Amino acid sequence: MFASQELWAKSKLDQAVLTEYLKIQKEYAETTCGLATEQTYKDLDVKYRGDGNFIPVAFDQKVDQKTVKANLPLIKEKIAWIKTQSELIKKTPSFEEVLQILKRIENEVQVLQEAKKDFFFAKTNDQKKDIEERAQKQFAQMMKEVENLKNAAPYLQSFKFPLDHLELRAEYEKFKGMNTKEARAKANSIYLYRRIVQDGSYDENLTRNDSVIRAGFDTLYLSLNKDKNRTFLTDNERADFKYVLTNFKILLDLGKETLVSRYDEWASRTERSLTFYQDLADGKKIKSDGAVSAADIATILEDRARSLYNLKEFVLKKEAEAYTYWSKKSELFQYLYAIETILYAEVGRIDAPDALERRDVAQVVINRFSHPVYSEISSADSIFDYLPKDMKTKDNKWLNVLFKEGEFSFTYFYIPGNLHIYCPDMTKVGQFLRRENVRIALELLNNPRKNFPALRYFSRMSMYGRIEMDSLWDGYKPLGEVPGKLTRNTKKLAELFKQDRYKFLYDFTVADKKKTYLVVEIQGRPYVVDFSNPKQVYYYRNPNQFRYFAPVK
Repeated sequence: MFASQELWAKSKLDQAVLTEYLKIQKEYAETTCGLATEQTYKDLDVKYRGDGNFIPVAFDQKVDQKTVKANLPLIKEKIAWIKTQSELIKKTPSFEEVLQILKRIENEVQVLQEAKKDFFFAKTNDQKKDIEERAQKQFAQMMKEVENLKNAAPYLQSFKFPLDHLELRAEYEKFKGMNTKEARAKANSIYLYRRIVQDGSYDENLTRNDSVIRAGFDTLYLSLNKDKNRTFLTDNERADFKYVLTNFKILLDLGKETLVSRYDEWASRTERSLTFYQDLADGKKIKSDGAVSAADIATILEDRARSLYNLKEFVLKKEAEAYTYWSKKSELFQYLYAIETILYAEVGRIDAPDALERRDVAQVVINRFSHPVYSEISSADSIFDYLPKDMKTKDNKWLNVLFKEGEFSFTYFYIPGNLHIYCPDMTKVGQFLRRENVRIALELLNNPRKNFPALRYFSRMSMYGRIEMDSLWDGYKPLGEVPGKLTRNTKKLAELFKQDRYKFLYDFTVADKKKTYLVVEIQGRPYVVDFSNPKQVYYYRNPNQFRYFAPVK
């Protein structure tokens, strides 16, 4: 009875806190997000982005003409490639051949998945060996079809296919932070190369960009060819096949006329880019898209520097305004603001009904509170110089976790998501998410998960090229995969599993529980089955959406 009363009292207290927080949040929005705030940001952002052409600037703050000139032949080659693909599409009677290849690949993938299932359930080593031998032949057959796809539909690929997007990212990260002439030149070269090759077609109104689909095929192709004599697909490969093949079909369904139109737009856009960089290399006056007249290089650089400064200045002032506002509130409300702002930006609405990802991301934020590298703001952080001189940042660790530079990408001035830091979403959906996120924050504040040591996470699905970012992190290890909560219709799903009415995807083991789980697809949806007790069926937590990492001790 006492426990019940205590629970009721806690619930009433949490509701009171939520009510007060929502009241403060409404006042905050009225204070920091005036009528013109959102439009001002958008106008500054458009001016900052300009015509989309990157101007490499050397260590002496002049145009890096060496990098520009070195990449001109590549842009010309790209234009020729785009036009070749457009002509190929025009000459193709229909896409039926390519669609049949896609269908055969899907079938081969399914056969390999069945072999993976047979291997898992095989009782003897001889059975496993026999299955592996058959799978190896099946894998080779699948790869023939992948090569057929590559040869039959180069217009679905990246220019310079296959691109190693992880290597390109790693190389750029390596040099971009170095403050030397040589490193700046190398970073410029890599970044301009990436801007040229990591590209795709759009509709004429610049919607439905397909570069991420092409990039996904790059990564998948490289992964499939990484080792010889392969037997089974990794689950990343299986998931990437599903993503790539599904989207290739969507592109082909647009029809020849639309695809040619998209390629024509791509060619025109790239030709304008070539003119821009040719003039840049020759030191001529440049006419940017939408400009009334041409301008010399110095004026262009000055205008771009001014646009960058204006946007950065605006965002940092607004973020500092947000920091200052919440610094005057209690630590509890600072905590709630940091958590719900991060959850809105980082997870949004993609979370499952049980909100397990939001709980894990929130716990990551809580864990960072105790680590100075994440919870201290210093002069090295851009926001620092915009805060009041008498601001005692050490007293605002939750705000420090939110605004720590380099940790949450949405806080960067050039990421549109930063707008919701100082202009919170007050739509019905935004307010619904806010209430849910505050309740999650209060729940974890009362019962923090001390057995969840993660300090970092990333979403592979949101990474360009679907790359594995953790390979760029030193000193961190991934946390193992875990099932979601028990399904609401476990009995029905367990019966379907028992009747073998499912597709086997893969298995994983939770070490501390010494349990093996099967990831299966039942009636088109993924679930997790407890191998030792198949009557227990859980919701699936997709590790491609979020993976968590703890520091190596």
